[in-house]
Amino acid sequence: MKFEDVLEIKNGRNQRAVENPNGKYPIYGSGGIMGYADDYICDAQTVVIGRKGSINNPLFVEEPFWNVDTAFGLRANTNLLLPRYLYYFCKNFDFEKLNRTVTIPSLTKSDLLKIEIDLPDLVEQQNIINILDKVSRLIDQRQKQLSKLDELVKSRFVELFGDPFDATRWTVKELKDVSESMIDGSNVNTDFYESQGDVLFLRIQNVWCNEFRLDDSVYITQEINNKHYYETSLKTGDLLITKIGRYYTKDSSLGRVSVYRGEDDCANYSNNIMRVRLNDCVNSEFVNILLNLDDYQRYIKRTSKGGTDKRALSKSLIGSYPIIIPPKTLQDEFVSLVKQIDKSKFEVKESLEKLETLKKALMQEYFG
Repeated sequence: MKFEDVLEIKNGRNQRAVENPNGKYPIYGSGGIMGYADDYICDAQTVVIGRKGSINNPLFVEEPFWNVDTAFGLRANTNLLLPRYLYYFCKNFDFEKLNRTVTIPSLTKSDLLKIEIDLPDLVEQQNIINILDKVSRLIDQRQKQLSKLDELVKSRFVELFGDPFDATRWTVKELKDVSESMIDGSNVNTDFYESQGDVLFLRIQNVWCNEFRLDDSVYITQEINNKHYYETSLKTGDLLITKIGRYYTKDSSLGRVSVYRGEDDCANYSNNIMRVRLNDCVNSEFVNILLNLDDYQRYIKRTSKGGTDKRALSKSLIGSYPIIIPPKTLQDEFVSLVKQIDKSKFEVKESLEKLETLKKALMQEYFG
């Protein structure tokens, strides 16, 4: 059946007349809650999709809400279609293929109403919902476990070392003074990129806070690396700091820090990244955790240079970062604890990946 046969689309409206910080009803845009209101447009159990902007991020709202004019509310006819079945269908559907603009992604009501949806009977819809809800709950549990393990590392750091900028308790040196070298990455010609190879070439999209994401990774040959780019080959324990990105956006690429744990000379990195090779007075894993603390990440972004749209970190700026220097034995003790926690995180991540793969397969099976 088509959407027009099984649901109603509720247009959003400007929220100014109803906005109230103490309001009873949440105000939703395409990205989530934007505030609160004294009135609502959509009933509970409604799916929100973006009219402009984030058009491929459906949300399921359990309570009545006001939607702004950049978001549609999809209200299911429950005689034919269960609301959460609609939500899972929308999570699987690629709304980008309905986008007709080249600037800000946009959807039209008329195009949405023409979408076709396969509808089993309500009993089968509920069975599908039950299965996907169960998998989704397990995924949420694993994600919460990972968050708690991350918080455990941060809380233990504070217990042992206190304020990361406290110069009264520990000696404080600038990052350049505890480094053997600080070197910008290489501007590798894309003609040298390979889908597989000897040397992993890390770009800014691969470096995240305390992790590497390699779904979109490229390689260069050892021959090219040795001939042109050997100076920027990575050694185990090197810190990588991303140098550019937007200041305000979530998951900004600005100031991400991670430590390379692979084999020597088996990875290289782009010129949007700074490599910091530390000396023996600090443990690189300790410094990595220090720079990834929430307070330190805010400091990195606050001290970056540029406008609100694009910010940058220079070599001199990164080199001036204050680093507390507790006794090396205490640093090493803390890093040993973190490694034990990382083993637990690895197990949780493995479970999470399996669950996400299962959910993706189920969504494909049910919705095509």
